[in-house]
Amino acid sequence: MVVTKIAKVGNAGNTLKKDITRYTNTQTAVRSRDLLALIDIFDKWSDQMATQFGVFLEVQRGAWDNQRVYQRQNPTTRQYREVALAANLLKVYGAGWLGEAGTAFGKNDPFLPSGRIYQQIIASAEDDDSFGISDLYAAHRLWKVADDLRFGRMAMPQRRLTRYLFFMTVIELLKKILLQMTIDPEPKQYTRSLLKLWERGNEDAANVFISAAASVLDRYMSEGDHNSIYAEPEFQKRFSGNLNSFLKWEGLGKNDQTSPKYRMQVDIANAALAINKQQYDLIATAVRS
Repeated sequence: MVVTKIAKVGNAGNTLKKDITRYTNTQTAVRSRDLLALIDIFDKWSDQMATQFGVFLEVQRGAWDNQRVYQRQNPTTRQYREVALAANLLKVYGAGWLGEAGTAFGKNDPFLPSGRIYQQIIASAEDDDSFGISDLYAAHRLWKVADDLRFGRMAMPQRRLTRYLFFMTVIELLKKILLQMTIDPEPKQYTRSLLKLWERGNEDAANVFISAAASVLDRYMSEGDHNSIYAEPEFQKRFSGNLNSFLKWEGLGKNDQTSPKYRMQVDIANAALAINKQQYDLIATAVRS
């Protein structure tokens, strides 16, 4: 026996439908991540992600599983082959574009409705349109790159805990390249530059750039390197050598006071690219294209 409740709201009942979902939370536990489905702007982004990039944006938990069943049962309908989780993309953007790698690794709440970073992102989308579908798609592509390079739980030791620090590193290295090109480094430009690098024909430039960013963390996480995480003053003093806690610290990577060794590693990678004129020109040409 299955007890089912059906609420008929009519063709124009989208607001009522969302209100019913929101307030039945008093009877049924709803995870904070699922509340993204009640935010109107995510409906717009879901449609845009589908039509512009052919990616299924999962806003509500379980939606992708339902979509795959629907696609199997209806083979003539749109067949999505890629999925992106909206909650993950907000954390990618926060870690990279906003420099909140430690917070992204350590916490979910700041990236969910009512959270500090979530509100910052959504406010920029609603007030001045400085965040939108291109940023979400760039975050999706960067998430896939991290998967390909095996940043995350199943990775080799140097990369197991540094997925979100990788997102920050990509943007920090990109900032320095843009400054050398006399291009104003700001979030929309980071998105434009990354999407340029990932355009067809720019594969070599993208590989050089992403490899340089990944090498920053491979060196940073190596105990034998003079500028490793193990030599960070705050790692030793504030966190007593607790690697996990340091990587979840809000101050991670933000400046020369909190993470001087990390900042030095980014500078070294940038200098190596600048010395190798062929590689630097490859990246600069792709970004300007």
